[in-house]
Amino acid sequence: MIKRALTAYTHNKCSQCELDIREGNTHAIYKRIRELSRRKTTLTNVLLDKNGNQINDATGIRERWKQHFHEKLNLPINPNPVALRNLTISPLEPSPPTLRSEVEAALK
Repeated sequence: MIKRALTAYTHNKCSQCELDIREGNTHAIYKRIRELSRRKTTLTNVLLDKNGNQINDATGIRERWKQHFHEKLNLPINPNPVALRNLTISPLEPSPPTLRSEVEAALK
């Protein structure tokens, strides 16, 4: 039954594509071809933890992804103490205030 419905769906899309070809509607032709040629992706509801055990529940999966990205993106910082001691911080010099004429000229 599902195979028959899929065949009918595909046949309908092909008929619409042929009609678009006759009408010269290239945008619709490419859109329908993309719909027909797109691979169907399947999402899995199972994830493995660090020990290789399966995680099936949504909360556990979310926590595992959180843990994964926390480990990948939050790398430890090991500053070089010698470089920090030799670091010079230059004082900020105040800049003169922006003139009204400069703002008006920039807006024009």
